[in-house]
Amino acid sequence: MTERNRIRALLTTGERNFGLVRAQNPLRPPPDPLQPSSTSLYNFVQEYNALRDDVDHAVEEYLLNHTGDSPVGTYHLITSNGLPPPLVVRHAVVLRILRYVSPFPWGSPDAEAHRQLASLTQITNALWPYETQAELDRFLQLDLAKTRRRFAAGGLVLWQPTPTLGIPITQRTSQIVAKNSALVPSRTSFGWLAQRQPPYNRKYRDHSPNEITIDITAQLFSRKPFRIVWDLRWLLEFPEGAIDSLCKDRFKKAEYREIPPTGEHLRYLITPANQWWQPAVVLADLCYGGEKKTDLQEYSREAKWRPTAKNVHLALPSVTRPHPGVKMTFIRTIDVI
Repeated sequence: MTERNRIRALLTTGERNFGLVRAQNPLRPPPDPLQPSSTSLYNFVQEYNALRDDVDHAVEEYLLNHTGDSPVGTYHLITSNGLPPPLVVRHAVVLRILRYVSPFPWGSPDAEAHRQLASLTQITNALWPYETQAELDRFLQLDLAKTRRRFAAGGLVLWQPTPTLGIPITQRTSQIVAKNSALVPSRTSFGWLAQRQPPYNRKYRDHSPNEITIDITAQLFSRKPFRIVWDLRWLLEFPEGAIDSLCKDRFKKAEYREIPPTGEHLRYLITPANQWWQPAVVLADLCYGGEKKTDLQEYSREAKWRPTAKNVHLALPSVTRPHPGVKMTFIRTIDVI
């Protein structure tokens, strides 16, 4: 068995005492990448690339066997299925999920919590609070999964324990949960749901890396095809004449003089649709309450970045209620590029 295959075998079986360092010939010192030798530098680079490939392979194998169903735009990692992988693989798993869910640019330092050891340690310790089989058995016997709490440790990613004890169930999300067996409560099956951290908590009220309320009124009324990247995670594609097909049969003539409805106080917006931070297109009345909100960001803060039922006249397409005329695609990947 070659050295590389030995490493992959150890990563696959999850041997605990294995560090991702290749064995060296005791009769030959390890190469020094700083010495003026092109051969040594080349060997060092080859060694590093091979080890990186081994870690990537181990991460893909782990995710393949430990991923549960979840709403689009989130990631559900099942951690109750066996012992955790080696620490370097755990860190790599966390980094992949962070950049997959984070609203920061994919692969940027911000999306990966700047790879700070403190953040990675906090996340890995929470996801895998056991190292040995005895610790896992004790964790299950005492039902310590119930003591877990949601947390955030960078990248604007919120980690919530599953089953859904810590995730509020609404009329909209209950349908999603019912279709995802991995989210159904179970004593012996649990994990963590990673989702985009909402910025409307009081502490983070004005902190969001992206524009999260986008006015597309002008684009829709131009009746030309257009595309919008929302929250750096979703691509919304509108065909020619999208507004006509969107509003067809949605209004009664008694409600508005014109169809589609127009007015200085009416705006077609892209906003978050639900707690999973999925997009929706809505028709909002900025004059609701007797005072016009000329600043969309001010309007968004007051509405917690999602128009309420009182000032939304029409619920246009969302991920959970798609429309043939609007295509919504989550554009992040969990794979290595």
